[in-house]
Amino acid sequence: MKLFKNGEKEHLGLFYLHSILQSSFALIWIYWIVFLMDQGFSFVIIGIALAVNGLFMTLLEVPTGALADAYGRKASTILGFVGFATGMLIIPSITDPLLLIAVFAVWGLPITLISGAAEAWVVDNLKAVKREDLIDDFFAKDQSINMIGFIFASILAGLVVKYWGIDMIWYISGVSMLATIPILMIQKEYFIPEKLNLKDTMKQAGQNIKEGAKFSITNKQVFYLLIAMVFIAIGGEFVMVLKQPYMEFMDIPREFFGYIAAIGSALCVGTPFLAKAIGQRTKNKNHYLAIHTLIFAAVMVAIIFINMAWLAALVLIILSVRWSMFNPIFEPYFQNVLPSEIRATMGSFRNMVYAAGLLIGDIILSLFTDSFGPSNMLVLGGIITLPAILFFFSVKNNQRL
Repeated sequence: MKLFKNGEKEHLGLFYLHSILQSSFALIWIYWIVFLMDQGFSFVIIGIALAVNGLFMTLLEVPTGALADAYGRKASTILGFVGFATGMLIIPSITDPLLLIAVFAVWGLPITLISGAAEAWVVDNLKAVKREDLIDDFFAKDQSINMIGFIFASILAGLVVKYWGIDMIWYISGVSMLATIPILMIQKEYFIPEKLNLKDTMKQAGQNIKEGAKFSITNKQVFYLLIAMVFIAIGGEFVMVLKQPYMEFMDIPREFFGYIAAIGSALCVGTPFLAKAIGQRTKNKNHYLAIHTLIFAAVMVAIIFINMAWLAALVLIILSVRWSMFNPIFEPYFQNVLPSEIRATMGSFRNMVYAAGLLIGDIILSLFTDSFGPSNMLVLGGIITLPAILFFFSVKNNQRL
């Protein structure tokens, strides 16, 4: 069995190379929350910074998408990576709470410049050379490549923290991201931006969001799925923000943070295929999503009974495969049942709904984590996720959404 199809390396090789290099040195995600805690920031400040970041991402999603349409996906993606890397190099020197919040707000801009534009760059290129058959292969392989890279990054992060200190992970991550940008610069872009009026483009994008909201409110099946996604997003944000403080709370040595993340990443290479295999044998995909939610919510609630470090590490490894067993079922389920004429519009609106869920999660974390601690808040996150089960079961499988 060939690893790459004919012509795949020619059209996608540089994208794959960028993904493996960028993910292999993305060290900050293993330790970034505990680093901010070491800098003296409370969870109130961290939560506000994350909430403001999420708010700015939501507000900038439409304008930056319009910029990518008007000036090209390549320029938007490269500018985004430059801005994101710059933020990583600045954050280690910040000790003032207001400055941290301001930097996280501005950090939303490069994230939205990359979001959507990078994927559109690939898809537009493949359509231009009439290789649409490679689109699905790219997204599947790129996800696996990123997970493989993250395994290396997780192990490397543990070693860096042990021998050089936690500050170094920010500088390695930022410099390595800048070092991969020449790969993107030599990658071709076939998309030719039309001479668009930026104001009209943004106005049309805003109109699409309004149409998505109207359709979601009037179609109860889509409404159920989107409300379920809000609860899923809140629970996921709890896990993302609290897993590092929870390991600290359970007295797990910091050098083991990376090793635990590496095990989880290794599992995530294979769990999407496991999810697809289970999904193919499941008649009602919404039942799979509901049971998936129940299992992972139960794992989070079970944290209240855990008092041993190795069990805490096992729970975090289990939670690390949550998304890799959810997205391969939810994404095609949501996309395939939408009318084709509103699929793109609903995709944009769903991203905004998901971002709103993250924002709600960040606000809750900022208000209560300092008082109740990471362990109890993870339990609360599991409880908050539970209503999603009801909404998944409410979707009628015999109706087109």
